[in-house]
Amino acid sequence: MSTTELDLRLTASAELFSVLYREYLKLEPGAGLRAIVGKNPGQLYMAFVEAGIPHRIAPVGDDEWQWSATRTSWEPMDDGPGVHHVGISPDGQRVYAVDRERTVFMLDTARQRISASHGLRKNRDQLMRP
Repeated sequence: MSTTELDLRLTASAELFSVLYREYLKLEPGAGLRAIVGKNPGQLYMAFVEAGIPHRIAPVGDDEWQWSATRTSWEPMDDGPGVHHVGISPDGQRVYAVDRERTVFMLDTARQRISASHGLRKNRDQLMRP
C-alpha cells in the first residue's frame, strides 16, 4: 500500500490533531500516513488513542518528530465519552475517571453514582480528598 507524506512543521500545535485526523480519514484501509511535525505530538497521544487510531511518534531531529499511522478498516470514533485514566482510591470507596472533555469524575462505589465532577484544569485536588 501507499504512504502519504506530509510536512507539517509549520502547522500550529492547536491545528495538528485536526489536520492529521482529516488526512487519516482520507486514506484507504492499509494505506499509511507519515508526517514530520515541528512540535512533539505526544500531547495528542490520548486524543488519537480515544479515537481508536493506532499511531507511532518518534523523534527524527532537533525539534522534529515523525507521526505515523496505517489506516485501519474500522472507523475512528469522532466523539463520545472516551473515558480513560480510571483509578481506584486505596480504600476502594471511590473510582476516578477522566473523559475526553478533560473532566474528572469521582464515583462513590457504595452509592454507585457520580459524587463529584470538575474540569481538569480547575482544582482537581478537591477530588483527591476523602
